[in-house]
Amino acid sequence: MVRTLVVTLGVFVVSITAGFAQVIEWNTPTVDITRREEGAERSTSAQWSTTTYDLWSQANANVWWRTNPNVSSLEETIITVTQTGRITSIGDYNSVRVYGRVRHYSYAYLTFYSGSLTQYYKSEGTVAVTSHNGSSLHATRISDRPWGTEYSPNSGMHLLVDVPNWNGTPISLSRISTAHARASRVGINLLNETVETTSTISVQGYNR
Repeated sequence: MVRTLVVTLGVFVVSITAGFAQVIEWNTPTVDITRREEGAERSTSAQWSTTTYDLWSQANANVWWRTNPNVSSLEETIITVTQTGRITSIGDYNSVRVYGRVRHYSYAYLTFYSGSLTQYYKSEGTVAVTSHNGSSLHATRISDRPWGTEYSPNSGMHLLVDVPNWNGTPISLSRISTAHARASRVGINLLNETVETTSTISVQGYNR
């Protein structure tokens, strides 16, 4: 069974006046959640959150044996959170730099007795400046680790755009975070997966 949930809300404004005195307006995110469920004894969940800098998504997939080991189970969850925004002010500064970063985290826990287990997890993020000759950073990580291990690479901060002597025209921003977890089992087995993606945009005002 496949279930898709799309959530789109209104607009909110976030202002910060600390350090660089910039003002960023973020639209409320669009959230798309797709689930696939088969068999018995399984569960899944998806969460997300947003701050001025970070857009975070998390997917969880769990399968286990409790009654009949011959009944297989599969759980899959994909959550994609998309958000657009703009820089409208940098206080007393006349120039602006925009930085981006994508962070990943994934973890799998299993108990293996008999039968078979499969796992898949994918962390994918994009940060972009879509005006003022902006650029983007896209980073993807797919599971390639042994069972029961985790990864948490960090792409580091990347300069997306440098606008000297900014004329005040709004600078458009966008960020996307996708977390994808899939787990399945046959036999007397247990598998829990967690996948997280964080897309970060940071703005620095300066005087040229």
